[in-house]
Amino acid sequence: MPQKRARFGIKTSMPCESKSGYVRLTVIYTGKGTIRGKESEKISMSTQVVKSLMEPLLDKGYYLTTDNFFTLPELAELLISRSSDTYGTVGNKERNSIGSENEKKVKFAHLKIKLNGIVALILK
Repeated sequence: MPQKRARFGIKTSMPCESKSGYVRLTVIYTGKGTIRGKESEKISMSTQVVKSLMEPLLDKGYYLTTDNFFTLPELAELLISRSSDTYGTVGNKERNSIGSENEKKVKFAHLKIKLNGIVALILK
């Protein structure tokens, strides 16, 4: 099976509660104008999707788990500024974008700390 993205189909995003699997809201991606707002041109589409889905849950201390498509430094900064937190997987290409300031090697992991205070722990 080739590892190409789907050209056709319905793309949906939904936040689910971790224990029960309860789906709170669903966004169906219909193209570039799916999510509109003042900041929509300043942030990436994946961050826009997460922000719109998490808006009612922000400032309440929730944690968000994401896959490598949604694990972005700009999303982490947005969530941290709104009293929320995030953790998720990172692809090989994205590991370099996390930053190498104050990098410290440990036996089982690389700890990278960015200047703005976001900590990234990369396990191998």
